[in-house]
Amino acid sequence: MFKDWARYLYTDAVLSSATKALIVRVPVGIAGIVGIGAVAHSGPALVGTFVGAYSLGVALSIFLGLSA
Repeated sequence: MFKDWARYLYTDAVLSSATKALIVRVPVGIAGIVGIGAVAHSGPALVGTFVGAYSLGVALSIFLGLSA
């Protein structure tokens, strides 16, 4: 019974931390990419590609950080 509770508590803490990291990192990076795209007069498709790649990179970084 204690083992199940400890597993639940640990899982909740890890997911909460990962969610917080994702909420903080992604919007800041996307704002930067869109701002640079606006200054450079890049097309929406190019900016969208960079935003998607950045979001995927952040998610992968957080996932690999949890695995280590």
